[in-house]
Amino acid sequence: MRAAIRLSYDNLDAAARRTFRLVAAVPGAVTTGEQLDACLPVPALRQELLLNRLVDRSLARHTAFVRTFSGGVLASFALFDLVLLFAKERLAQEEPEEDVHDVTYRSVSFLRDQLDRINRGEPDAELSGALDPARFHAAQRMAERHGWLDLALELAEGVTSLYRARGELDGEVAANDVRVALHLRREEPAEAIGLCRDNAELLRDSDGQRALLHARRARDIAEAHGLLVGAAEADFLISLIQWGQGDAVGALTSGQRSVAGLTALGRAATAVPVAINNSKLAYDTADPEEARALALRAHELAREHGTPRLRASALFQRQRSELWVGNYSEAVALAEDATTAFTEIDDRWNAAVACGNGARAAEALNDDLAVRDLRARAVDHWQHCDAPRHLVTALIDLSATHLQLDEVALAGEALTRALTALENVDSASEFGALSSQLRLRHAALYALFDVTTRDKGLDHALEAAVEGLSHDDNPDPDLELLRAALHHYRTTGKGRGKAEKAARQLLFTPTRHPSADEPWLHEALGTEPISRPALDTDAPPGGAPPEI
Repeated sequence: MRAAIRLSYDNLDAAARRTFRLVAAVPGAVTTGEQLDACLPVPALRQELLLNRLVDRSLARHTAFVRTFSGGVLASFALFDLVLLFAKERLAQEEPEEDVHDVTYRSVSFLRDQLDRINRGEPDAELSGALDPARFHAAQRMAERHGWLDLALELAEGVTSLYRARGELDGEVAANDVRVALHLRREEPAEAIGLCRDNAELLRDSDGQRALLHARRARDIAEAHGLLVGAAEADFLISLIQWGQGDAVGALTSGQRSVAGLTALGRAATAVPVAINNSKLAYDTADPEEARALALRAHELAREHGTPRLRASALFQRQRSELWVGNYSEAVALAEDATTAFTEIDDRWNAAVACGNGARAAEALNDDLAVRDLRARAVDHWQHCDAPRHLVTALIDLSATHLQLDEVALAGEALTRALTALENVDSASEFGALSSQLRLRHAALYALFDVTTRDKGLDHALEAAVEGLSHDDNPDPDLELLRAALHHYRTTGKGRGKAEKAARQLLFTPTRHPSADEPWLHEALGTEPISRPALDTDAPPGGAPPEI
């Protein structure tokens, strides 16, 4: 075989033999006439003719034909494996080292520029959808071997963009890993840390375990290079990933390490969201006192260093923790503060939830008047939100409080408002058990208690209310008892006392189908204040930092 290759090589003219040798010097030993044109003082067309001559002599093969936007066809060529070994020998023996070096550098630079053209979508660039990126990987590795780290990094960045445009997640992650190694060789650990975090974010939703490895690598690099802020910020990301995987204990440990690191470095404002997250995570560890201590710490940090939104969030968590440990008076007061804080930033949703939490605390204190006030305010806030389920739930709870205070007419009004809210929802059928409970409460109240309906259009229809009930998979026994008693009373005219007793068991208590929001954590670190000269009273360029 070697003799045959040698014979074919010897039968080439000098120009073709040189092209043959120099193919072995380009990345991946795959080239085009255009690429050799950038490396040698021979036009692209002439180079392509020489490459085709190698194909005719069975020394090379076509690897691809890519149609350009102008309608032409760009062919790429490669030597056969055994032929490539022979070409490398000829290259070492017959070409000056400086010429080989120059051709290699020019070919790598050509592929860097070509990749840039592809990523910019320039006409007549090779189409990325039909392109094997192996040439660019080979160019990056060749640049790295020769110590051309700037070129290697530019190629790795281009490959990252190529995979991102194609939606190839694994390719993008692998390209980022290459960039991490290059930045470390260039003694740029901060950039390496950022890319490790990028990979962790890319993988969070699809592969939490791999995401965790990248986030931990970011922390390890930061610690190894004394970048303590970077290590603390990586711990924050690790905490978020662990929480997403259901590891609340691990998430809390990482979060506490992050807060400790950031505050020790004077980055208290950056630490505020992490501290708030920690107070939330403590609920999943089932330790009320730890939750309270962490909520108090978050509140202290937010009060001194947080944005208005973060201060409101910290108040909210503090209120929750006091409610959990049974400090009901403190919980009521904090609910008032949290409601005010959320209202000031026009966050009606969380203001409503804060009122609801405050009502629970007031209920534990048997302060029915405070409960009524807080639940009425929760209703008012929910009316400003696109949240019909929450609004209906709040109105049911308000009606129960009115009944506790013997305000039967107001209880009826609250349930009627809830029915109206439900009727105005296009997808009311999705409310299932809550809708059935509401209609049962409404029917029982107007059938069994002395209520004067103010609006004839909203007068209850007992038959429709009872017969139209739907049942959830796990029916509440009090609901079933009232449904049966009310149905018996409606059809026989007997059993009113039993029906009233069943109604009191249900109507005087909050909803049996409370609304619940998905738990969430702050995803962004806080913003440190912008340093300004002491006498400067102008606003910083661009205004205040955006709130989280």
